[in-house]
This record gives sequence, C-alpha cells and structure tokens, in this order.
Amino acid sequence: MRLAMGRVPLLLGVVGVLWAACANPEGQAREMYDLAQFEEQQRNFTHAQSLYAEILEAYPQTASAARARARLAQLSETPQAPAPAAPLPAP
Repeated sequence: MRLAMGRVPLLLGVVGVLWAACANPEGQAREMYDLAQFEEQQRNFTHAQSLYAEILEAYPQTASAARARARLAQLSETPQAPAPAAPLPAP
C-alpha cells in the first residue's frame, strides 16, 4: 500500500498537466497553426488552408486565429503550384 500511495502525487501531477493542456485554447490553436505551417512547407496548401479555417472556427478569439486569418488571406491571393506527385516505386 505504501508504494501505491507514493504514486498518487505523481498521478495527480500528470492529470493536472493534461487537464491544463486541454483547457488551454491558445495552446491547442498554436499546435494546429504549427501543423498548418508544416503542411505549407510540404506544399500541401489545401490541407493547410483547411487547418487555418478550423482554427478560426474552433478558437476564434485566440492570437493564433488572427494569424490564421491573415495567412488564409495571403494564400487566397497567391496562386499555389500543386503539390508534387509522390514518386513511383522502383520496378
């Protein structure tokens, strides 16, 4: 029983950190924004735009939403080349 009681504070700490992450809209919006930026680097502009739009819908009052709104405007003004096709497997 003593071993189990020693783990209670650790478990409570982990639960607290997870709850804080889930309860932080700016953190969640920032993660989505970072993913959208990655998608742009990979030239997957369609997915990046959908992530930016999702940020605006789910987290409209965050700083990341303001940045996503600006980025969506830039992407809509600039025609993007399609993402390159995946290479075919070697025969």
